[in-house]
Amino acid sequence: MSTPSWFSAGPALWNRTARRRAAVAVGIAVAIGLLPQYAPQAEAKDLGLPELQQDRGPARGTDAKAAEKPRKNAVDSAAVTDPAKVTWPKPGRAETAVSAKLAQVEGMPLKAASPLDTGPDELAVEVVDHRKALAAGVDGVLLKVARTDGVAKAGQAKVQLDYSRFADAYGGSYGSRLRFVQYPECLLTTPQKKECSTPRELDSTNSVAAKTLTTTVDAAPDRSGVTTQSLKTASDSTAVTLLAATAGSSGDQGNYKATSLQPSSEWSVSNSSGAFNWSYPMRTPPVPGGLAPSVSLGYTSQSVDGQTAATNSQGSWVGQGFGYEPGYIERRYKGCAQDGQDKANGDQCWAFDNATLTLAGGTSGELIKDDATGKWRISSDDNSKVEKLTGTTNGDNDGEHRRLTTTDGTEYYFGLDRLPGWRADDPATTGTTDPDPTTDSTWTVPVYGDDTGEPCHASMFDTSYCNQAWRWNLSYVKGPHGNVMSYYYGKETNYYTQNLKYTENGKPYVRGGYLKRTEYGQRDGQVYETPASARVVFTTEERCLAATDCEPGDLTDATATRWPDVPWDQNCVAGTKCEGQNSPTFWTRKKLSAVTTQIRAGSGYSDVDHWKLTHVFTDNGDGSKSLWLNNIDHEGRVGTATPMPKIELYGSQLPNRVDITGDNIQGAGFHPCRK
Repeated sequence: MSTPSWFSAGPALWNRTARRRAAVAVGIAVAIGLLPQYAPQAEAKDLGLPELQQDRGPARGTDAKAAEKPRKNAVDSAAVTDPAKVTWPKPGRAETAVSAKLAQVEGMPLKAASPLDTGPDELAVEVVDHRKALAAGVDGVLLKVARTDGVAKAGQAKVQLDYSRFADAYGGSYGSRLRFVQYPECLLTTPQKKECSTPRELDSTNSVAAKTLTTTVDAAPDRSGVTTQSLKTASDSTAVTLLAATAGSSGDQGNYKATSLQPSSEWSVSNSSGAFNWSYPMRTPPVPGGLAPSVSLGYTSQSVDGQTAATNSQGSWVGQGFGYEPGYIERRYKGCAQDGQDKANGDQCWAFDNATLTLAGGTSGELIKDDATGKWRISSDDNSKVEKLTGTTNGDNDGEHRRLTTTDGTEYYFGLDRLPGWRADDPATTGTTDPDPTTDSTWTVPVYGDDTGEPCHASMFDTSYCNQAWRWNLSYVKGPHGNVMSYYYGKETNYYTQNLKYTENGKPYVRGGYLKRTEYGQRDGQVYETPASARVVFTTEERCLAATDCEPGDLTDATATRWPDVPWDQNCVAGTKCEGQNSPTFWTRKKLSAVTTQIRAGSGYSDVDHWKLTHVFTDNGDGSKSLWLNNIDHEGRVGTATPMPKIELYGSQLPNRVDITGDNIQGAGFHPCRK
């Protein structure tokens, strides 16, 4: 019997449904198999799912409380209020018995001893009148030492001078720079002769903490009762040993033969460096073209931490730890005494072609010369182009200056004294035939090229020198579109005894300087034709302690204590002989007292903003004094003068050096102030 058509349709429908179910089941299985495998971890106790975030409205806060102003500024207790009192030892002579132990010489700030068994049993010690010492070119104390024990032979004697009553006589940590030297006896009668005024440095120990200076010297033989004939056969015919306690250019607190460039200026600054950095920007008026200077007083504690006995310890013109220089390039030389010349020679000699760049708000670092190509690159190479140029007139022997071109086309000129368009007889800017002003941005010093191939080398050492720049300051900036800024400086000139020529007047060099003004809003080549649209004026004053009698002409030997961090003993004036100053030293008498921004108004300039800087001097605990920026007062001067809240700078005195036994440097006692 045939099967009905309706009967065979049922199984076909069932089979298709079953196949679909099987396909779905297999698909799910495959999908699950493709998922990442997860092995559940053991559930930790008390860890449930986090609660879903609910909208509960705005968070309720509390009123913030302003930090309380410190009740006392540590700087106040360290501030120096009065000039140091100075008392020079009275002239006099005394005879004293001596032994192996230092013993006080009655009536004098001296102790004496005989360190060897064969040394003298008695000594005569004389303090020369201070006026006679100054006449002989000694800005310290002159002593005469001789045996009085009847022995006509020189013998070793130890002498210790207490300098506590004149430690601050000339400023600039004068006491720490004292050392003993020995002069020929004829210094007192004919100091103009080279053989009489050439000192021999002695090994001496300067204890800054005790304020004592100690040396061992051969005391002259006893000449009492010795005949003329026996004098001719005596082992030493010197009547007395002449000692001078006089200050050098360096000491435990720093070295004034070094410039203000410090290794710490190249330290890396990061969150892990431990440095405290702070800056105070000063806004400058905008001008057409947009090229305007960036002025900011920057502080870094590393500039204080980086000070050693080998660096210049005088604070900047802004104050200890602070700085503002728009930029400069500096070359380092070496002492001729380290280049095979006389040990007493303090002149500068050529070392090698080197330079260091510092640019505010830009790149800084060593300039590296490629000997193969002669091209220069910055050590932290940012693709800027550095060029060494010559041929301008700036006081350097061949007019050397530098140009730095950044990747955006901005050109920075260093040491360009005569800007583009300068004329020697330009009535357009002065109304007379006087020359256009120069930037005075190149600071020079005599440098000897004592080796073949070095600059200015000649057949004789005496003539192998010329004036070379030790610093090229930023003088001119030209933007990509021809807009320019110009920087003008003030120079501080000093004199020294060049090449130990004591019979000649001192030779000039630039010991330092300061920024006077920045002019901007001009076009390239037209700075002498068109007045600047705006400018920034920097006002300086003397680094003086007193409120009065602080004019430049007031600084003399008698008033030097009012200038606590100025090494006045290293000063020499034009047209005089510079006895005892055998090397150039680098320091300044100036501090930055005000900054004023101005815009062109009619035929003159109108003030926009004015900042007044107030300083104090702090005692660092080791006999040195530092210039400290205490207050900044800002006043807006457009329309009605409007003062802003005063900025008062608080500091803390912290130890700076590790104290090492036997290094003769005060460690824990050096407590400079830091922000």
